[in-house]
Amino acid sequence: MRVERFQNSLDHTHSLEERDKVKCPQIIRNLFEQEAIKNYRPPAILKKMDLSTIVKELRLKKVTNITHKVRGTLDAHLIGNPDRKQDI
Repeated sequence: MRVERFQNSLDHTHSLEERDKVKCPQIIRNLFEQEAIKNYRPPAILKKMDLSTIVKELRLKKVTNITHKVRGTLDAHLIGNPDRKQDI
């Protein structure tokens, strides 16, 4: 891949920290998934995984989404079976 600058364009750069605020690195996602399997709630995962500034920049919503992917929703046990006979 070759990246070239357009003529008369302004300098445009992003730090790695800025990039990681938008995009969660896969290795960190994997670590969150490992903790989510252990049934920790998303705020506890963020607190426990004090890795660096990158982790601190993650939004609680992103960690919650990772947890839902691994375990399902946190209120899944409250949702009844659509077949009423099995729900009783």
